Amino acid sequence: MLGDRYPLFFVLLVGLTAPALMATPTAQEDADTKALLELLNTPLSIASKSKQSSEDAPSIVSVVTRRDIEVFGARDLADVLQLIPGFQFTLDISGTVGLGFRGINVHEGKALLMIDGMGINDLGFGNFNFFGSVPATMVERVEVIRGPGSALYGQFAEAAVVNVITRRAGDEEGGRFTVSGSTLGAGATGYGGGLDASGRMGSANVAISAGYANGPSSRSLYRDDFGGSLPLDASNANRVWNHVFLEAKVGGLGLSYLHFKNNRMGQDGFDAIQPPVNGNNLENNYNELETLRATWQIAVTPALQFEPLVEFTEGSPINTAVYPSALRGLRAGTGANLSRTKAELAGTWTTPWGSTLAFGLGGVRNAAKDINSDGTPGLFGPGDLNNRVYFQQKETDRYYFAQFSHTFAFGLGVTVGDRQELTDFGNASAPRVGLTWVDGAFNAKLLYGQAFRVPLLWQAYRYHNPASLEPEKSKSLEGELGYRFAPTVILKANFFHTKIQDPLVYNSNSNNYANYGNLTTSGAEVSLQARFTEWGIIANIATFKPGGESSQDFLNEDKSQFLGFAGLTAGFGGYFKVGPFTLAPTLNYLGSRSAQSAGSAIAQLAAADNNFPHNTVSESAEWVGNLTVSLPNLDLGKQSDLRLGFHNLGAARYVVIQPYYGAHAPYPVNDRSITLELSIHL
Repeated sequence: MLGDRYPLFFVLLVGLTAPALMATPTAQEDADTKALLELLNTPLSIASKSKQSSEDAPSIVSVVTRRDIEVFGARDLADVLQLIPGFQFTLDISGTVGLGFRGINVHEGKALLMIDGMGINDLGFGNFNFFGSVPATMVERVEVIRGPGSALYGQFAEAAVVNVITRRAGDEEGGRFTVSGSTLGAGATGYGGGLDASGRMGSANVAISAGYANGPSSRSLYRDDFGGSLPLDASNANRVWNHVFLEAKVGGLGLSYLHFKNNRMGQDGFDAIQPPVNGNNLENNYNELETLRATWQIAVTPALQFEPLVEFTEGSPINTAVYPSALRGLRAGTGANLSRTKAELAGTWTTPWGSTLAFGLGGVRNAAKDINSDGTPGLFGPGDLNNRVYFQQKETDRYYFAQFSHTFAFGLGVTVGDRQELTDFGNASAPRVGLTWVDGAFNAKLLYGQAFRVPLLWQAYRYHNPASLEPEKSKSLEGELGYRFAPTVILKANFFHTKIQDPLVYNSNSNNYANYGNLTTSGAEVSLQARFTEWGIIANIATFKPGGESSQDFLNEDKSQFLGFAGLTAGFGGYFKVGPFTLAPTLNYLGSRSAQSAGSAIAQLAAADNNFPHNTVSESAEWVGNLTVSLPNLDLGKQSDLRLGFHNLGAARYVVIQPYYGAHAPYPVNDRSITLELSIHL
């Protein structure tokens, strides 16, 4: 069916895959190939809390390795996720670039984002700002659950889970120092750097990762739908990231500390260009978080292990010059502070007959404090729409989970699990059932799961919500077929159907949150990876469309597309060695998308409620080409790697679109640029 509609993509896919499927590697046993196999077959624990291969895992999983990051010249987490089918990027207030997945706007807490297992979704909205965030220099690999993960992870894991694993303790003795510079032309330059190191101090393994990035992601002119315009230069749209990660392990005891801060500038609000406030642009101190975590691995017996965990996180919500805030203390006399305290006791038991039981219980204490610019309370009391009567609100979640897995001798794996979460906003559950089958080179999966997203205190008490918020709930059915033509040549296809009931939605007209409507998405994804020492290719195609039950507010005018999302995407890339160089071209296709029309935006801004015309216009499809040239293993006194990246070679019009009717015109990002990166091994 897809081939009938889009024959060009299947011609390209067959053309790219045919050489890989027919090739017989002649150097399977050399050191480079062995290292590549070890990299591709690294056991994963993201889907089940115990290490498994991607074929055995009871979820649709993807991994982007350090080799992929270096070869294909990823600059940040956004570039990494574009190597995985299903992910796209969306637009929110003040130039915030959010995340979409399979047509769902997962930006507001529907996808869990982690760094080394510590959540980095902001505690106000569940958001995270992409483009220029999480520099690739700090990333060892990225593990992804493409589908529900609430059964194990609870909050935020409704539609997907992304775990960034840093280059850190235990990887190797020594470390790396990296510097980079980039240019968008016309003086729009960026720069950054990073350091990661690990070693031993007495009986402890210790590690540090630190990084910094600074620069705009576009030099284009942004035009709103009301006659305003804004040059997206360093003075109006700059993005700054900095982080530090520390870890120490002594035996089974582990201590981790993570702090990151992501600033960006913008004068575009939800809709029109905004004038400076008190002489300042709407500069956001966005999603600053600080987390301290302690874990203790206790082996009662080789088969029974426990891991107590205590974690404390503080952070600030999305904020502007109108509502300034900092992690601790106040900025310009006003501010907000959010915190989360978590305690968990989890364990795994390997039974005498080879089954695995993962289990745990825990609690989360959330707190929100807000002070208005005049020093008055900044949070509403329950049901109070007239007076802000609270400086602070608190809420407690309690949860328990269990998951049983067994693999039979003939390759059939069965996973059954559930998570129950008891919150002040209502109770939620996430049962899951998974069947996996591995027979030689062939694997298959059939998965059913439920998931949830619990409201946050900031959403519940910062806005004029006319009704109490409740957890949104979803149901997903997924399947996968995969085949290994060779140890490093893997073809996989999967399908999915997801329905979210009563999603948490922000209404910009009435400035409130509500459980509203339904959202259903169905589609399929196909991916190929063929990796050898001297050359390799990757290719993927993803398509999805909304179901008939989806509400108009998530769809374009004729209800054929999700607002802001391309129903078809594809990515093709490869690498090959030429002497000491590795060349890696990529070509990504982003299908046509729908955006709110200017007339609808003007009418919405004038309307006092949601009664405005839901008219849309089409953004044309785009091809985006990149090229990375790598020169590894340079001898500069220390072993060094040099990379030169050319991004968006054809200067395609790359915009992000608001995936709801918020009167915000499409926003340019990811212009043509050149990046030079030098990494020195310490």
